[in-house]
Amino acid sequence: MINIAVVTPWPPQHTGIADYAFDLVSGLSKLDISTHVYTDCENPKMLDNVKILQIKSCDPSELRGYDIIIYQMGNNVTFHLYMLDLVKEYGGIVHLHDMVLHHIMGWITWMQNNAESYFNLLEKWYGRNVSLICGDLMKHDTMPWECEVVTDLPLFEELIQYADACIVHSEFARKSVNEALPDLNVYKLTQAYEGMEIIEKKYDHSGKKLKIGIFGVIEPNKHVDVILRSLSDFKEYASSWEAHIVGSVGNICKDIPGIPAKLGIKKNVFFHGRPDSKKFNTLLSDMDIIISLRYPTMGETSAVIARAMQMGIPVIVNNIGWYGELPDFVDKVSVKNTQSELSVLLEKYLFDRNYLKEKKKDFVIYSQTEMDFDKIVRDYFDILMRQHQKECPQRPAENHKVIELASQTLSDLDLCEDLFLEKIVKKLSIIFQNTNKGSKL
Repeated sequence: MINIAVVTPWPPQHTGIADYAFDLVSGLSKLDISTHVYTDCENPKMLDNVKILQIKSCDPSELRGYDIIIYQMGNNVTFHLYMLDLVKEYGGIVHLHDMVLHHIMGWITWMQNNAESYFNLLEKWYGRNVSLICGDLMKHDTMPWECEVVTDLPLFEELIQYADACIVHSEFARKSVNEALPDLNVYKLTQAYEGMEIIEKKYDHSGKKLKIGIFGVIEPNKHVDVILRSLSDFKEYASSWEAHIVGSVGNICKDIPGIPAKLGIKKNVFFHGRPDSKKFNTLLSDMDIIISLRYPTMGETSAVIARAMQMGIPVIVNNIGWYGELPDFVDKVSVKNTQSELSVLLEKYLFDRNYLKEKKKDFVIYSQTEMDFDKIVRDYFDILMRQHQKECPQRPAENHKVIELASQTLSDLDLCEDLFLEKIVKKLSIIFQNTNKGSKL
């Protein structure tokens, strides 16, 4: 039996990573493994056969006594900031839920009035030109972490360089980590949750309203306003649908609850705020389809979409990042024509129940074959066993981004790096030009 430490947010902390970690550890606890959880949660939810420790009251050096340390890592400063020093000091497997860590790296440098350290990080990993252009952008009140280009400047490198291995949920993230740190073991694993059951539903033409769900914290990159405008195309068919928006409203999006009235669909749109996890899952299971738009993406995977797919509920997503990797039967809309393409899809779901039935079948089959929670936990366990059997020396800091290809010469590597950096510089330059002209990004 191996002994592992899981450093993670934990329920009832309000983060999807806490919920994921609870289910994961619950699954692992049933296998031949001893698991201790280290968390900064003040009143952690108990779990049978798992010892839960508060990191603030522990000696961090205790982590050296475990066979494997796993960090459930995201980009939220509130839940993950303390993990940075632990990874640097003790190594371990970083389970990277958000590929982009630019926000948390910006917090410990720029937000602490240490601009020099921030620009040094950019230069260290992406070169001086990138650092200089980012500085020019910031003089015009455009922060790099608020732009689409942030996925090219994820700054996960500053943390992952100390990891023994990395676990991700998408090919998008796996490729990015492998290109940055080609010697690192990077494992891609399907994201799934415990206890998600297939929701059986009968669709007919008897006038039953189509229930449309939009779940998660309302933030600008979720484009809830775009979804509402698409729904307003069907206000003449108000008896055919209703939309449920489940999640707290971010400060920047305080105008969102007032939009349905302006669009003439107020009676069809229901805001539920942030319910507890039980109510959240009940509402989710009651939906006929889920819409989840993300642009720009931070390289994240969506707990809502994963849960919905496990329940066999059809989803509509943006064709970007992890969402774009979902199976072909998943309806995807482009970033450029999101509203018009979404309206076309909504028309199909509203007026062709056979379309909905066929989609439902596809999602049920996928859930049963590809998203079996117990199988995924066993795959996770296999990763831990493989890593336990390897010798994983701590890696020194890299001085620049290197993309390694088979049988390349040194000059080929330099050229590959130059092309990569040239691409980033071009993107940043376009953003800077638009900002200088006063264009809205």
